[in-house]
Amino acid sequence: MEKITLLLFFAIWVFFSMMEGKRDGSFYHANMKTHDPVKENLHWLFFSTRAIVLWLMFAITMYAYPNQFRLFHIPIKSSLFFISLCLIFSFVHNSVYYATRHKLDSNVYPKGFKDDSTSSTATIEMNFKTRTIMAVIGVLGVITSIIIS
Repeated sequence: MEKITLLLFFAIWVFFSMMEGKRDGSFYHANMKTHDPVKENLHWLFFSTRAIVLWLMFAITMYAYPNQFRLFHIPIKSSLFFISLCLIFSFVHNSVYYATRHKLDSNVYPKGFKDDSTSSTATIEMNFKTRTIMAVIGVLGVITSIIIS
């Protein structure tokens, strides 16, 4: 049952990351087209939403599996799973974001999901290669979390 729960949380997180990318891509596309664009940097709001969802998933795994191995009082499996989901987010979100922006306007982000931003207001911006490496490490972490459960 534990393996199924972790797989389900992984699927939910990937779907959530995709929806966040689609929403952000649609928002910023519309924001560029309006005569009265939003000037405030909304990344703090986006980050807060994602942190709440991720924290809830972490808390549920902590509650559901209270007897997991701990190192210095740190629950190893839940922490590994949590960190792995964090590493996967940027690849999924940004890929969908760039693909959405390109689909809405073919002159924007010509490489589609493989593109990189040159004008982002995000605090941390990573290129496609970095996002891919982080995602591979994240997926390996998820697999490890599932195997050790």
